[in-house]
Formats: sequence, structure tokens, C-alpha cells
Amino acid sequence: MQSQATQVNKLASHLRSNQEKPIQNTSMLPDVIISTEAGKDVTISANDIRLYICPEANQKEIKLFMELCRSQNLNPFINEAYLIKYGRDSHAQLVVGKDVFLKRANTHPDYEGFEAGVILKVSEGKLEYREGSFYMKNESLVGGWAKVYRTDKKPLHITVGLDEYIGKKKDGTITNQWKSKPGTMIRKVATAQGHREAYPKSFAGMYIEEEMGKNETIPDDNSEPINVTPTESDGLMSRLKEKEEAKPVEAAPIKAVPKVEVVTPTETEVDYHDYKIQNGPYAGKKIDEITDQDYLKHLITANNVPEKLKELCRTRKQVLVADLLDTLPLKSTLQKPSSTVNVPA
Repeated sequence: MQSQATQVNKLASHLRSNQEKPIQNTSMLPDVIISTEAGKDVTISANDIRLYICPEANQKEIKLFMELCRSQNLNPFINEAYLIKYGRDSHAQLVVGKDVFLKRANTHPDYEGFEAGVILKVSEGKLEYREGSFYMKNESLVGGWAKVYRTDKKPLHITVGLDEYIGKKKDGTITNQWKSKPGTMIRKVATAQGHREAYPKSFAGMYIEEEMGKNETIPDDNSEPINVTPTESDGLMSRLKEKEEAKPVEAAPIKAVPKVEVVTPTETEVDYHDYKIQNGPYAGKKIDEITDQDYLKHLITANNVPEKLKELCRTRKQVLVADLLDTLPLKSTLQKPSSTVNVPA
């Protein structure tokens, strides 16, 4: 009997411990500081990447992704960079958003815009280089093209083949994005390659996901902005506030960049009882629906989690402990403790 009581005491003490253990040992990785267009610095930690960007990534993949963000000054919280992994056994993909190429190209004084389109096989085997991505169902799409203009050089012309880049799943079938809009996808590939070759220093090591052969997770151009968990002033909340204050890029029509509108929530506006986790392994779940003690402990001690949400997590942990004790065979002689389990002599 004493042995079982001791086990219960140890279990209760472990579950109530507020000393958080990181989801993965990324504490040795230094933070990355990104300079924004608004003139502010955004700090990105390895734990941010693990929690909000790619929960499946290992330490090496996180390090490579952070180095890409640092060297190219990419902010993953405004969709400039993605770390994508399709399972624990697969390799993570380090990709950037297509708009990064257009925004940065516009900062070069010698940039004169670009043209891009699709390559079609028409009658008698001839090829037609058509601007845009429109083509008829009875026409054969075989590739994409792009032409990037600079004032100090001749126009750079790029062509890419559809068969080389069309995205496929593990079973060999074509992915949904490439199946539904192959013209748009191959045009994106040509556009990215053209700008990368026109400005190799600015875009070194930067690839869009369409170039990687899969396209199941990146949002479309007209999708809603990424919504991450609201945080205190020194965490992700400051990064979202930076998005709200950033001025949209004004450019010529050929170089226009879509405007991004972000509504920044504040702690007073959030009802955390109904709040749902926005990212990570428990995305879409309320705190009352989470049964993972380690994840709750992580939220309780994380620096970038609002205090009201931490308090809700503490309450949830106490409920889970009580439920667990109710299932043990000693429940007739044990009382539900607030901090430790007292066992009658």
C-alpha cells in the first residue's frame, strides 16, 4: 500500500511541476534578429520556429532555416519564409514566398520590371510563348517563361519545362495545386528563376515551393494572412504589431505587390476560454480540449504567452491531475490535493 501511495505522490508532483521542458532541445541555438521595412527589429528564436512554424522540424533543420532568415533578412511571421515538413521521416523544405522576389527586386534602382507567361504546344508542333497563365483545355501546356528587365544589362529570358517541376505526391499522382492550376504554378517557377538569375546576390539560396516539387501547404496568393498566437509586448504580439504599422510598397503596375491587412488582437479583446490554438500540433483546439501535460507546462512558462492564458492552462492542468487521481485504485483513501497527495498512515 505504501508503495502505491509513493507512486501517486511522485506522479502528482510531476504533473503539477511548473518547470517547463522545451519541446525539443533548441536552447543552444542563438536568436535571429530581422530588420523590418518599418525600421524595427524582430527577434526570432528557435523555440518560436518549433512552436509556430514547423513543430516536426529537428534541431538541424531549424538551424538551417534560421540561418536562411538571418542571411536573407526574411521574416517568417509575415509569410516571407516557410519551413515545411511532410512527416517526421521526411526532410524539411526551406522555401520563401513568391512576393519576396518582387518586393526585393523593386528595391534595386536598375530594375525595370518583368514579363512572364506559359509555353504552349500549338498546331504542327510549334511553340507559343503566351503572356499570363491562361490557355484553353484543347491546348497543350508544356512550360513557362519569364523575362526580367534591367537598365544596365540586356533582358534576361528564362524558360522552364512543365514535366521537370510539376508537383507529385509520394504515390506519383499530381498534387491538387498543380492539377487545378498548372499554368499559374509553372509561371511562378519561371518568375522566381528569372529574378534569381537577374539578381544572384539578393536571392542566393532562395526558392519558392513550386520549385521543390510539392505544393500542398503554402497558401495561395489570395489567402488570409497567417494568424499566430497573441503574445505579450516582447513576443509575437510585437511582430504582429510591426505588420500593422508597416507601410505597403508603392510601385509601378508591372511591379505591384499585394497589400496585406492584419488585424492585431490585444489581450483585452481575447476571450481565452473560447480561444483556439492557432499553430503547432494542437492548432484549432481550445485549452480545455488539450490533455498533453507537457504542452500545457510549456505554455505556462513560455515568455511570450499572455498571463490570462497561462492561468487558464494552470486550471486545466489541475483538472487533468484530479481526473487522473480519480482513476487510481487508491481513490477511496486519498484526497485530491492542491499541491501534494497526503496518504493516511
